[in-house]
Amino acid sequence: MTRHARRTLFFALAWGLAVALASVAGATHAQTNAALSLTDQPSAASTALAPNILVAIDDSGSMDFETLFNPSAGLTLTEDRLLTKRGQSYGYLFPNGFNNCNESGTSCEARDRRIYSQLRAIPPLPSFAYARDPEYNRAYFDPATTYSPWLGYDNALPSAARYNPAQGSATLDLRNNVANNETGYQFFVPQGTEIPKGTVYFQTVPANVTYTNVCYNPITNAIAQPNLFGSCGLIGGLLGFEFRRSVTLPNGSQSGFFPAATTTTTETDREVGISYFPATFYLKKPADGSSPLPAGFGWRSDATPLDGQGPNGEPLLGYPIQPQNFVGGADGAAYNSAIQNFANWFTYYRKRSLAIRGAAPRAFEPIDNVRVHACTINRSAGCLPTGQTMTQLTAGSSSTRTGFYQSIYQMDFAVARGTPNREALRNLGEVFQTDGRVIQAACQRNYALLFTDGFNSSQVSGVRNVDAAYGTNNSSPIPDDYSNTIADVAMKYYAEFQPPPGISNQPVLPLPDGCPNDERLDCIARPHVSTYGVTLGVNGVLFGNSAFAGENSAPYSNPPPWYLSSASPRQSLSGPSLTTGGAWEIDDLWHATLNTRGRLTSADSPQALLSGFASLLDDILARGETSRNATGSGTDLRSDAALYETRYDTRRWSGDLIKKQALTAGSAQETVLWRAGDRLPGFAG
Repeated sequence: MTRHARRTLFFALAWGLAVALASVAGATHAQTNAALSLTDQPSAASTALAPNILVAIDDSGSMDFETLFNPSAGLTLTEDRLLTKRGQSYGYLFPNGFNNCNESGTSCEARDRRIYSQLRAIPPLPSFAYARDPEYNRAYFDPATTYSPWLGYDNALPSAARYNPAQGSATLDLRNNVANNETGYQFFVPQGTEIPKGTVYFQTVPANVTYTNVCYNPITNAIAQPNLFGSCGLIGGLLGFEFRRSVTLPNGSQSGFFPAATTTTTETDREVGISYFPATFYLKKPADGSSPLPAGFGWRSDATPLDGQGPNGEPLLGYPIQPQNFVGGADGAAYNSAIQNFANWFTYYRKRSLAIRGAAPRAFEPIDNVRVHACTINRSAGCLPTGQTMTQLTAGSSSTRTGFYQSIYQMDFAVARGTPNREALRNLGEVFQTDGRVIQAACQRNYALLFTDGFNSSQVSGVRNVDAAYGTNNSSPIPDDYSNTIADVAMKYYAEFQPPPGISNQPVLPLPDGCPNDERLDCIARPHVSTYGVTLGVNGVLFGNSAFAGENSAPYSNPPPWYLSSASPRQSLSGPSLTTGGAWEIDDLWHATLNTRGRLTSADSPQALLSGFASLLDDILARGETSRNATGSGTDLRSDAALYETRYDTRRWSGDLIKKQALTAGSAQETVLWRAGDRLPGFAG
């Protein structure tokens, strides 16, 4: 503690003590023979109550997708950023059957398969190589990224990588070719797709066709592909397959997985099984002929990459993670590191639902002294069930943290559900406002944190146009002409919050410098809830749109035009209700965070979720680093009654004493009578 900091804190405390003593009617001379001792910590640092954070995570059906395409020339995408071809939308890359759940999700054949049968799997063909390139499909494996397991989980097994590490038991051997023509395991190949010579797919072939370097079963007259070591393996041998350099099928057509004899173009749309090597990725081919791989990846200089195409035919290079392609082979560090990294990505980050469950706990891992609870948006009505409490994260609370993390890992994403964001935020607000297990005192800060990858699908009623009554000037981004929006829901629990029974509704929260005149600041001193949000892969008509750069960079001085259905040409949505299901829903969530002085951040990939979550938590924690205590000059708040506030900034070891008019303290019209820092030149905090 520096000398200046000690003197600043001493004068603030001393001034507060003098005022308090002078204000007590009939006070006698104090007997103060004991020496004054200052601690090595700011007094507020050890007494501030931990903030409350309720987290609502999107569990809609779109969280099941394995793709998140970057808008690029040549791609036709849905609002969920799914690829579309010939009227069909693709959501998957590793087809593994279907969950087949009932509508409520109480009965499922599996919980680690696919939700949607009508959303197709992208074929592993050269013309679709961009779907396995992280530059185009932001959800896909990126060799420049290190993928760690979920906290508390082990590295995935490349030989048996789980589709879902928390539910189910289905696995995939990432080291060998996969071939399955069962329903749910096929790929959708649209009309006009080129199938190159040598592609192994399920087809019916005529007799007298000769194949080279294949596994052949003379009893069933079937052909299969050898494994990555060029043999049929133990299982193939048990099934009667033997390796043949050359084999000609005898008389009679055969149906099975056979290599294409020539390059062909499909004449119709079809679902078909295609043999593929799972641990494969593509990267754009550099114009200068250099390697696009990250330094130290270990790819052999004499190993030949695969040829692939971007959405406009641009050349891509494919890299199968197979031992023969790496320096040191199967026993080398390069191959084992690469296949392990791919396995971790596959098991823990492949789907949106996996990525968010990996990111959220990691964002909370370095954080202490917060009270948290998480639920899904579709189960937000019972976000804090009977028998549960808020989880206090403190240093050394490993078992408590594990329980909180597991509550996120075990969330159910097996069912096709909607995206009721408005309803979810209202449910969180009601938990804060009515549940006595959450808020412990009026001096706590409270936050609702909402994650979503799509557009709200629910309406709410009875909230009204709350934010229309707020805003400090005509250029404020707060008011609008719409009712029952998520911005109205957020404003209700921010500006009109009523704490639960037993919690005072007095202005005891510290206010940042600049209040109440700076509209960007959280200037409400009474209990309230601020809204924060994270979106994955979706922007609004306004939010994230470069055509509204001024509004995005400085919304409080450049208020966004709430709400537009189209930016070009500019078209406003009719009110007073805001329709659901469009990009303006993201603008509405942005509006909600502006109303409550929170923040909305957008992650453009599952990998970016961690930094997005962490940045919001940093913002939340920074608000709690300034603390204060307050006392009144009497119990009767007459017009001349005063409130004395001692303020401490634990980041800077500084303090101040502020005298305010009690009747207006904590409101937008509060009157500051004086500050001790202004009256003690040279000692201001």
